[in-house]
Amino acid sequence: MKTCLAFGIIADVQYADKETAENRNYRQAINKLAACVDDFNSSQLDFVIQLGDIIDGPDAGCRDMEDALGVFGGCRADTYSIVGNHDFVGANREEVLSLLGLERSYYDFERNGWRFVVLDTTEIGVQSGLAKGNRNYQIGEDMLARLEEQNAVNAKCYNGAVSDEQKRWLKEVLRDASAKGQKAIVFGHGSLLPKSKFMVLNCDDVIEIFEGSGSVVAYFNGHVHSDMYAFSKGIHYFTINAMVEDVEDNAYAVVEIENKQIRVNGKGTVGSRKISLCR
Repeated sequence: MKTCLAFGIIADVQYADKETAENRNYRQAINKLAACVDDFNSSQLDFVIQLGDIIDGPDAGCRDMEDALGVFGGCRADTYSIVGNHDFVGANREEVLSLLGLERSYYDFERNGWRFVVLDTTEIGVQSGLAKGNRNYQIGEDMLARLEEQNAVNAKCYNGAVSDEQKRWLKEVLRDASAKGQKAIVFGHGSLLPKSKFMVLNCDDVIEIFEGSGSVVAYFNGHVHSDMYAFSKGIHYFTINAMVEDVEDNAYAVVEIENKQIRVNGKGTVGSRKISLCR
């Protein structure tokens, strides 16, 4: 079956000019990113997307991001970026969005009759690049406190949430995709499934929107640092392993999409998977 499009995908580069900690070689991450870009440039890709946490911070966040994005920008294919919680360590939200070239932290685009949707799972939260007095910071603080009272597994400061405004926007984008007969693939930094301590604080709300749309077939995220996969109600959930997480080996993937099939061709520590689409 002929491939209708292909894209490169990277998660959690977490480049920083600091010493290796545990299994994370922060300085080496930028060299891994350069090798990944070279590999992507040897393929015919429609676009490349990085799923957030391109830096680790905190000492020189803006400078490190400029360096990492300079390498990422070497991709010949179109590039897209997502914000992650580590991107805001050492930089505020406005600075990060400006460096990433984003007018808004969530957006969508179309390729070959498919709709691709980028979420901001850090929009609300205490690691969102926002001042403590900001409304979205306070909402995230309150949400986190409620989840802690419930002993929720994802009641962690490094998780964020999607705002009501972004949820309304998501519903409208997916409604439009469905009306046009487009299948949709969604990207975000935070995890939705399988259940873990890395889930978006209001993950159930987002999943409900996906399931009600009739158009979403897959969701790709980073944040967890290890490969994970789940399938629920016709939707495939992929977690891409972190590039920073292995001292020597790399981690990224090329995803090929056909009418009824998605192939994740893992590189380095990222596993490969072939799945059939139910929708």
